[in-house]
Amino acid sequence: MSVAGFLAAVYALAEYIIGEELSTQARSLIRNYFEDAGNVELSERALYAVQRYTQAELPTLDSVLQKPRSSDLSPPETLIRRIHDEAVELREEYNR
Repeated sequence: MSVAGFLAAVYALAEYIIGEELSTQARSLIRNYFEDAGNVELSERALYAVQRYTQAELPTLDSVLQKPRSSDLSPPETLIRRIHDEAVELREEYNR
């Protein structure tokens, strides 16, 4: 996993919500929102950035993580789980 994989997951959620591919400017704006999110966990920062960009109400990270992996997750929940998984792997990679 890498930063690119994490960002791809973040962009995939935003693209799903808005229903189209993000422009370079939109990706840059999401990264700026991510930086503005403050000193919270990577997944939370990512969800803040997507929510701020799309103005959509998203399921919370906690509500998604409480569901078993085998349960039927909605597409946004699946993407949020992917963002979380990428963030965990990225954090572990940098802590080595």
